[in-house]
Amino acid sequence: MRVSIGVDEAGRGCAIGCLFVAAAAFKEEDLDSLRYMGVVDSKKLTRARREELAATIKKLAAAVEVVAIEPSVIDSMNLNLAEAEAVKKALKLLVVKLRVQGYEVARVVVDLFGPRRLVEGAVREACPEAELILEHDADEKFVECSAASIVAKVLRDRHIDELKRRLGDFGSGYPSDRKTEEWIRRYYEEHGSLPDCVRRTWRTVKQAAPSEYKPKPRRAPPPPHTP
Repeated sequence: MRVSIGVDEAGRGCAIGCLFVAAAAFKEEDLDSLRYMGVVDSKKLTRARREELAATIKKLAAAVEVVAIEPSVIDSMNLNLAEAEAVKKALKLLVVKLRVQGYEVARVVVDLFGPRRLVEGAVREACPEAELILEHDADEKFVECSAASIVAKVLRDRHIDELKRRLGDFGSGYPSDRKTEEWIRRYYEEHGSLPDCVRRTWRTVKQAAPSEYKPKPRRAPPPPHTP
């Protein structure tokens, strides 16, 4: 039995919280079922619809794997490299589940997020024989990638909800959100430091809590090409 795997993330640009990478595998004959269900890029769906679809996606999928990248990891290394390592980990764990069930990986589709050679190297370590599609906006073009984007976004939303229950309402968590920046500034003024869920390498922290800011690591060089 052959499966196609979609890979996507949620929370890459946020100043607060984990980045989630989801890998979801589907039998080739089930891809049309995803389309019929209305699976599209998660950004085009309401939260309620994402929650509904995520439950159905997990039931239909041959296997699903999600890896969360903690803010401390994001701050300690190049973001593209951190995400590539998470993709590799998610795919390796997913392949183990698939092999137990007798599945063969025919194709892997990744919403491209960094240097092509970096992402390709990560995927090839887990799925060396599969057809590989790396495209920007793949979550809008390939339904298995759309499904992965929904799973990642739902888990990211739940994660943010839990942080807000502990820390109060900080808005969307994105740097462009004035409420997020004001929350970071206010928390820093009241406590003298920031909680572990805040990414120290983001410009928002440099502006709102300068002593907590950490410079971004240097960009990782692409891996050597192997013919």
